[in-house]
Amino acid sequence: MTRYSTLCVVVVLVVAGGAPAVTAQPGDSPQPTTQQNSTQQGEQVDSDLRLVSSAYNGKGTATLVFETDTTKAVTLSDAGGFIDGGTINRRTLILDGAGTHTVTFDVTESSRGYVGVSIATQEVLYAEVIRSPTPSPFAGASGTTGWLGGASIVLISFVGAGIWVVYNEGGEPTEASP
Repeated sequence: MTRYSTLCVVVVLVVAGGAPAVTAQPGDSPQPTTQQNSTQQGEQVDSDLRLVSSAYNGKGTATLVFETDTTKAVTLSDAGGFIDGGTINRRTLILDGAGTHTVTFDVTESSRGYVGVSIATQEVLYAEVIRSPTPSPFAGASGTTGWLGGASIVLISFVGAGIWVVYNEGGEPTEASP
């Protein structure tokens, strides 16, 4: 009797926990990534420069938002180009004066799905990963695919548990005694 109770509890837990996660659909534009520091908004690149956000439009262009306290020279390099090889897109620009500066920059999406930019100043070379591949095998799949995958796993688990119970009891059904 306890085997069947345990089996029922396991099936209920698997079904309750088997709801699929919401995944991005193909063609969805990625949201800008914003990293927060405890004292100021953005990721501190060097003593005078912060990267407030970075985004990739899926068509070869990255948008970077910098915040600086002074005029700053910054060199951007396409990190995806290092993975694929060949000529690397590089651009040096002057962020003129204190404030927020939005920069668009041509980038390469690697064959594995990575997009990144290196940010060089007089003080530091900083790497910004804008997009990394999703490890999920269901990435880009619809919600229906997730539900069918979850239901299939539950059904296979249920059949496997039933075979295991019959095998452990010698394959013969037993009659319950009153």
